[in-house]
Amino acid sequence: KTVAEPAKEAEPSETATPVPPPEDKNKPVPPAFKGPNLIHMPTAQPLQKDILNFSFNHRFGDAKSTSYDFFGLDKGANTQLSLDYGLTDKLSLGFSRVNAFKTYEARTKYFITPQTNSFPVSIAVFGSVGLETEKQIANMGPYILPPSSGYPSVDEAIKKKLNSYELSYTDRTSYLASVIISRRFGERFSLQGTPMFV
Repeated sequence: KTVAEPAKEAEPSETATPVPPPEDKNKPVPPAFKGPNLIHMPTAQPLQKDILNFSFNHRFGDAKSTSYDFFGLDKGANTQLSLDYGLTDKLSLGFSRVNAFKTYEARTKYFITPQTNSFPVSIAVFGSVGLETEKQIANMGPYILPPSSGYPSVDEAIKKKLNSYELSYTDRTSYLASVIISRRFGERFSLQGTPMFV
């Protein structure tokens, strides 16, 4: 008896190459920065809706004295407490207080567009209004020296009054508007530019 050999399957003449799916040009790339702030600067990354973000920023003195003042850590610090809330996935509102001049700040950020496979950058706008609530007197002199009244304490008070200026609420109010433009170049490098008007 002869045993029939099993039939061999025909081999394709060419190996088939899988076709990759078409790239979605509007698909967002991962964000350039993971959080809404990078050290003391806002990033283009928005807070998601209903997210409450509390941050504590601590700025130390200058580091020119090197190790004697432990690179600025021994000097007086400027601290900021801030709270931001995401109203939508693109819009957030925030409030903060800085101990310098007892400054209070209201701020907002709106996320315009993410970086995608077809659009090279993420863009957001940021604005704030600040008010220094501490009483401040600017010394402008002495430029005006009034004639002596014969009473040194009176003369000193008049000279101080004529050569100093107490800052008004308008003087102690500040405004900031900025555009935040960021780009993720890859796994290891991201870049942000933030032109501002103060």
